[in-house]
Amino acid sequence: HVQAGHAHVRRVLDDVLAFRHNATGHWRVLDAGYACDLLRIILATHVERDWPLDALRADTVYSALHAESPHILPEVVDAVLRRFATKHEDVFAMDTRRVCVFLAEQIFASSGSRAWPVPEFLRALRATMPPQLTLDVDMDAWNSRSISTSVVGKLAVATSAPADEHLLHSPNGVPASLTLLLPVDNNTLPQDTRARMRDLFAVKSKWTAREMRPFLEDLVADESAVAKAVDSWLLKFGRGVRGTNGESVYTSRIN
Repeated sequence: HVQAGHAHVRRVLDDVLAFRHNATGHWRVLDAGYACDLLRIILATHVERDWPLDALRADTVYSALHAESPHILPEVVDAVLRRFATKHEDVFAMDTRRVCVFLAEQIFASSGSRAWPVPEFLRALRATMPPQLTLDVDMDAWNSRSISTSVVGKLAVATSAPADEHLLHSPNGVPASLTLLLPVDNNTLPQDTRARMRDLFAVKSKWTAREMRPFLEDLVADESAVAKAVDSWLLKFGRGVRGTNGESVYTSRIN
């Protein structure tokens, strides 16, 4: 059982595009495709009306969209802004990273569990990015050692062709041109720690704490305690060997 504070619950609701329907008081979840369409409309309207992307007001956005499409609800506009922007008092600042994460989720979901070569994935991501937002890609930041802190850190784990596996936990890792992204759907992972780690080791036989942390941190209520919890779980459920880059590499000890 994981206890969560109000801010954490609010973030989870925002991430899944949940909103309270004002007319009924019931919670609903927006279709991802509709949310993406609405985001593109908001960005196109920002160009037409010269809105600053770092100071969007929900009521202003709603009024403009409602004038063109009367069926649009204010709570839906608010849900889309909460998902793709950061809120400071009464204004929203569009967050390119959040948009990238959302689009990456859609790309992985459309292709099942197949591994994506990094260059192919980045081409797909560029193709789906709204033209009003800039995707700044440094290929050096997409080698196998950097994936856990990239926009897909909670969506995929770095792997490679068998011939390059010995480089995965080397000091420089596998270069981006040879790195494969193996999707991991966090929403389908068990809430039980042992069962989750068993499933993660089934996805990939060798992990570092840095790689596994994004897929375990939601099990820890206190964000400051995530690293310590992940280390203790790896010691309990894994066998560690020091890699050539100085990090411990863990295999499963779960029967």
